Order: sequence, then C-alpha cells, then structure tokens
Amino acid sequence: MAKIILKDVVKIYPGNKEEVVKSINLEIRDKEFLVLVGPSGCGKSTTLRMIAGLEDITSGELYFDEELMNDIPGRERNIAMVFQNYALYPHMSVYQNMAYSLKLKKMPKDEIKERVEHTAKLLGLTDYLERKPKQLSGGQRQRVALGRAIVRDARVFLMDEPLSNLDAKLRVQMRAEINKLHQEIQKTIVYVTHDQVEAMTMADRIVIMDNGIIQQIGTPKEVFDAPNNLFVAGFIGTPAINFLKGKVLKDGTFVTPDGVELVLNEKQVKLVAKHKAFGKQLVLGIRPDSIDISTTGALNVKIDIAELLGTEYNLLFNLGSTPFVARIKAENIIASGDNLNIAIDMDKVYLFDEETTIRLT
Repeated sequence: MAKIILKDVVKIYPGNKEEVVKSINLEIRDKEFLVLVGPSGCGKSTTLRMIAGLEDITSGELYFDEELMNDIPGRERNIAMVFQNYALYPHMSVYQNMAYSLKLKKMPKDEIKERVEHTAKLLGLTDYLERKPKQLSGGQRQRVALGRAIVRDARVFLMDEPLSNLDAKLRVQMRAEINKLHQEIQKTIVYVTHDQVEAMTMADRIVIMDNGIIQQIGTPKEVFDAPNNLFVAGFIGTPAINFLKGKVLKDGTFVTPDGVELVLNEKQVKLVAKHKAFGKQLVLGIRPDSIDISTTGALNVKIDIAELLGTEYNLLFNLGSTPFVARIKAENIIASGDNLNIAIDMDKVYLFDEETTIRLT
C-alpha cells in the first residue's frame, strides 16, 4: 500500500512571510497516477519536495498510509525520484547508474543483476547497459533515470517535470512509455508538470494549482467538462477557452459592453435566476470547438488568421473587441481576411461570476 495524505500542509520558506503552499488537503490513492499541474511558481514542485522529504513542512501533516512522515528523513521514506535533468553519473555506465542505489544497500550482486536486467528490458535499454550517458540520446537518458528509480522497488515514485528537456516528438513518445510503465509496475506515482497536455494524457486524476492553492481535483474529463472557476477553465484545454464578459438581461440575452448579443438557453437562464445574477458582471466561457461556421449564424466575423492543422483550422478573429479562436474541421478552404457567419453551441457554454470567478452550477 502507498496511500499519501496531506492534511492542512503549509510551506513558508525561512525569511519569507508568504505561504508558498497554502493549507493543502489532498489524498493520493494507492497505485494512482496523480499529476500536479499549474503555472511556474504555483507550489506544485514544493508540494512534491515536501512529500519526498527534501523540504520541511512548516505546518500540517503528511502521512504514508497511516504513518506520520513529517519527521522521517527522505532517505527513509522508500521513495524514488526522477528529475528533469536526469541527474545521471557521467563516469558510470548505464548498468552502473541503475545499480548504484542497490549497491549502497549492499544487495547481493546476483539480485542487482536480475533487477537491472529486468528493468532494462522493460525500458528497452538492454543494448545500452555498457554505454555512458554522453553516448545516449535525451530520451534514452530519461529512460535510464526512470530505470534507476524502478530498480529500487520504492513504494512511491515522484517525478518532477521529467520530460521538459525533451523535444516535442520525444515528449509524446515518453508520455506513452511512462503510462505503460505505470501499468506494469503498479505503483503510486506523483508527477509534476506545467504542461496541461501532459496532465490530460497521463493522469488518473489531476490536481490543478495556482498561487499555492488547489483549484480543482478530478479526472482529466471532469476538469475539462466541469471547471470550478475561470482559472481552471483557462488553464485546461488547447487552444485555450474564450472568455466573453457581459451581463444577462431579464429576457435571457447575454450582452457585452460593445454590443455582442447571445441568447442563453433555458437551463442557463435558470442558473442566472438561481444565483440572482441578472444585471451582474458575468463571464461566458466558450471552448474553441463549440464554435462552427453556419450559413444561418447571426454573428459575422472577419478571420484575422486561418491556421490549417491538417484536418482542422484554428481561426483567429475578434468577437466585438474580444480576441477569439475557433477550431473547426477543414471541410472548406478558409483564408485570412475571409468574412464568415459563425454559430456558438450555447449548450456547451459555461457561465462564471466575474467577481468570485466561480462557475455557476
């Protein structure tokens, strides 16, 4: 078992009054692949380092299963870490790098050999065991770093932006390999990234952080389909969601300051009434794939940029004075400068309170 629980965990660095991590409460399930995601400086790596024992906890409690870990040194927590810079010993072979921690434990040579060779086979490194890190590609070095962690048979694997030094093609490949690896080893993995695509494609659950606070916890589908607030809606999704500010009139029309009008559906009007939000400043969240070209569309826009992405276009334009992006199928040729009528699928639109940033539910 390797369930991790954080109760009211706070981190303040010495000489700094500001809380870097603000009273986090989180339960990481046994064998779960949990991803901490958020912008730089949001507290995700600090949270991971507190779990690892590399940072002291200012206040609150950290448990591995039922055992309080606050005062347990990192080396005694039976965790394995994978860093973004690989942290391999350049003078050692791949085999020696992977075997190093086992030798420190004075494990029998036969057992070390069995573990290293099994892990090398799992990661496709069998042919590289005698090579030095400088003779390997970036992806191969990252596999060695993963292998060094796996041979330890730790109960928890902690990964801090392990793919950030790889190029785009290798990142895609390594995402798939790490997912496959998780299925093979059946261990608890806590993974930190600033890349929401990594989070969406790898996680069992995502923890979205901003300014030291957990904004939402859920499966990739949950956080995409039902974002808690403006931050989560804006952070998750590619291209990013469009936001349109305005007020809802009594007849259910959403009106922006520059005169764009959209008619809300019955469910949305009931939400506005429930929150007594008629006439209040609200924000509509409109995903790029909720917009389409329509001969009957009431909104006419001039396309500033038409980006062809094979089977799809990203269309950049202004709706009133608000920059927008739509993602549509490339069924017709569209060029920059074209005027098009568009329609918005109002059933897929989110409503947020501008002041509190919370989604109306």
